[in-house]
Amino acid sequence: MLAIKFLIICGLAIFAAPKGPSLFQMKNGEMFLSKPLKQQILSKHQDFELLQTKQFSKAAIKNSKGHPMAITGDFNGDGVKDLAFSGVSRKDKKFYYYAAISQKGKKSYELKIVSHHSIEPKQKFSDMGTYLTLGDSKIIKASRDTVQIETDTQQLMTVEPYYFSRKNKGFKPFKGKMD
Repeated sequence: MLAIKFLIICGLAIFAAPKGPSLFQMKNGEMFLSKPLKQQILSKHQDFELLQTKQFSKAAIKNSKGHPMAITGDFNGDGVKDLAFSGVSRKDKKFYYYAAISQKGKKSYELKIVSHHSIEPKQKFSDMGTYLTLGDSKIIKASRDTVQIETDTQQLMTVEPYYFSRKNKGFKPFKGKMD
């Protein structure tokens, strides 16, 4: 029961409900992808590494409510929680933001890229200031949950909201209107 309260306080939900598939689990405050989701990611990027809390700055951990590497929300508007998470593939030289989009009434999901950025081959990931948060639908006037990529530096904070396009079945930058 304590673990359930911890996850809810940190903004993550447990996906064991019959409405959707189990996408991750928490152990000792760190997140691990479910075996099917991990296999699907590794089939695309053999060296994919899920980022963990210890790799983020204290500000990123605080601003993301404790879990800067992942968020849950209903990104496609079907009433089932989806998962967005971040990780890196050194072979591809890219930092990825992915979302596992659950499908109502099914125990399956579609893996979608939210965004990606190039990295240096030997770039270290520590004290990171870029993290995921759930978009505030009241502020951005969105009809469903959005994935926000926030970067916090000492001088500037940037917010990049993305929404799941029902028309294109993928993520697009949010610019005031959803399709």
